[in-house]
Amino acid sequence: AKRPVTQWETENVKPEHLQLLQNQDKVVKVYGCTLMVYVQTPDYWFAFHLGDGKCVMLDKNMQFSQPIPWDERCFLNKTTSLCDNEPVEEFRYCAEGDGHFPAAIFLGSDGLDDTFGDGDKLYNFYGNLIRMIKKNGLEAVAAEIQTSLPRLSEIGSKDDMSIAFVYDESKIDVMSDAIESRLTVALSQDLESLKKEVAEWECKIEELNQRIEKSNKE
Repeated sequence: AKRPVTQWETENVKPEHLQLLQNQDKVVKVYGCTLMVYVQTPDYWFAFHLGDGKCVMLDKNMQFSQPIPWDERCFLNKTTSLCDNEPVEEFRYCAEGDGHFPAAIFLGSDGLDDTFGDGDKLYNFYGNLIRMIKKNGLEAVAAEIQTSLPRLSEIGSKDDMSIAFVYDESKIDVMSDAIESRLTVALSQDLESLKKEVAEWECKIEELNQRIEKSNKE
């Protein structure tokens, strides 16, 4: 009621979304708000999430994963939201109380995974943050994030990018070394893949050259 849809929004929205703005029963979707939370105590941890974005964990075995179950209703520009009619029913969550804690947890808005994807590239981005913290310290990394995220958004998703993360300072060396090894393996695999691709193209070029030579003779 305090922030009604404006005439400018009605005139400039894409035609396929105009009906949503004009439908008073569904207009709350225009005011969407997502929420992601991670809480850790000395005895247990839990996390919950409503909407899009990704929660990424680096576990005690130095493996990346996404502990909170995904919601298939979050797709492209559509997402569940605190403004839905029954948002409590749409929360996903996870918890652990057996004494095992993540080495690091990263919470990122959907602008990040829309830029880096849902897997290794996103994990490598967060892994690089850990490596930078070891090398340059947390304050320098925080300052770098503030300047680099707008540039990433401009060349990537062009969407909001927000990051929150916590990590175990006593494991920063172990994490950094494990991530370094992971990146080395990934780069080696990429290099082998590129070599294979180059070899395939060289074969195709040779085949075309032979056909050109044959055609010229004919």
